[in-house]
Amino acid sequence: MGGYIYKFSPSHIEMREFIEANQSHIQSAYLRIASPGLKTHGNFQK
Repeated sequence: MGGYIYKFSPSHIEMREFIEANQSHIQSAYLRIASPGLKTHGNFQK
């Protein structure tokens, strides 16, 4: 599954909290984070 989510959107916050709460069960996670008006993106990798 792929796509962008917006930084500090409810889905971004919920996914980060989910990953942090379930660290022992998640081997890796990679999110591409977009911001309105920017052509570059940020990454969140755990």
